[in-house]
Amino acid sequence: MLRDHGAWCRLEADGHLFVHVGRDQYLHVGSDRPCERAVARTHQLGLFAEAIEASPLDPALDEPAERRPADHAFWAELAGLVATRGAVLLQELFVEYASRWYRLTPATDLGTVRAGMRPRARLLAWPDLSPDVEGILARLPDDLFELVWEDADGRLHGQ
Repeated sequence: MLRDHGAWCRLEADGHLFVHVGRDQYLHVGSDRPCERAVARTHQLGLFAEAIEASPLDPALDEPAERRPADHAFWAELAGLVATRGAVLLQELFVEYASRWYRLTPATDLGTVRAGMRPRARLLAWPDLSPDVEGILARLPDDLFELVWEDADGRLHGQ
């Protein structure tokens, strides 16, 4: 996780201890007790330890998001989008910032796609790919964005 592969996690023990591994390659460790020996040992190992008030990955800082199950109603709505638009991209987020992409068309068997989803994955539906690659690249924002493209073999990739 500390090798910049996009994964992160929060391990916590009821207000006594937490270990948060960030996607920015920072490790945040907190305890309800002073840990001078652990901090001294960390410095001896050549690592940098800094006291902070709270972890920036504290769950209390998470923004609330609307969540709904990927139940029959979700898949029926998705099938309706595919029928109306002709094609839709489906992003399966199985680990934060790690995902698989699917291009859904009227010929796609949604039952097969659904059966291959990882448990508890977040699913996001997006408009289909645009053939205007130059126009899209010219209008990219300066801040965060994600590019999705289709390779010569028809596989979708995101970055």
